[in-house]
Amino acid sequence: MYKKIGLVFSFLLFTHVNAHALVLPSACLTSNNPDVCVTETDTGSGGVYEITNNGAQRIYGFAVSNSDTLSAYTFQPNWIGMVLTKEDWDEPGRAMIFYESPSVSRSLSMSSLGSFESLFGTTENKVNLYWNWLYGYPGTVPLENGQALGDFFWEFGEPASNMIAFGLDGKIIASSILAVPEPETYAMMLAGLGLVGFSARRKFN
Repeated sequence: MYKKIGLVFSFLLFTHVNAHALVLPSACLTSNNPDVCVTETDTGSGGVYEITNNGAQRIYGFAVSNSDTLSAYTFQPNWIGMVLTKEDWDEPGRAMIFYESPSVSRSLSMSSLGSFESLFGTTENKVNLYWNWLYGYPGTVPLENGQALGDFFWEFGEPASNMIAFGLDGKIIASSILAVPEPETYAMMLAGLGLVGFSARRKFN
């Protein structure tokens, strides 16, 4: 009797531990903007993103590269999610539509943000894209300073990817690939240019 109870308890404990072991939260994805944080939680058969904005610029959309994703969706009011391949992203005519009202809208092509490879690199072949398509409607949650939004889901694929966040005007607000050089990098560049100029001057003289 006690042996059976112990076996049942062990089984329940094992399944409980393993169920929670599938949820693997991660730190912010690499970004050139410390005010914007996208976290990616792997659930084993997909994952969920949360994006936090501590900067002055309002974020209207973000995208995270991935491989073999089947679908991307969100429960955020007036936001939409979709999966795009590299070819889809670079197609000139493909665009996101943003509605301020039923009669006022604007479009923003994915390729105008930059090519797939320039934004997400060459390691992965798909991107999970989310944007605030009804940004002027009641119930919309704009991602302004000090706000965070979650419930951005994706199914299958690989976690730990490159991200971008962008504004309504197409300006990249945060990026994993388009990193801002550190001050030391600028100093090295200037020193290198100075040496090149000095060498060229000596050669000319």
